[in-house]
Amino acid sequence: MDVSQLISGSILIFALTTDSFVVSFAYGAQNRKMPLEIVLVMNLVMSSLLGLALWAGELLGEIFPLKLTSGLGIILLFAIGGS
Repeated sequence: MDVSQLISGSILIFALTTDSFVVSFAYGAQNRKMPLEIVLVMNLVMSSLLGLALWAGELLGEIFPLKLTSGLGIILLFAIGGS
């Protein structure tokens, strides 16, 4: 693992945990309680989706050139952010 992979992985982890922290903080501020079972199921589902997305990205990276997959990633991020 080189330094660029370590940095990009760290940024991804930071972004995901920050998002989860903000959502959890909002629920706590509204005095909403979530049962542990629901939290565990949500964690399992989200972790599975992250693993699936990383696997699919690696698979597409082997099939298509790097510039194409990078461009598609940028387009998807803009589409998600613009909605």
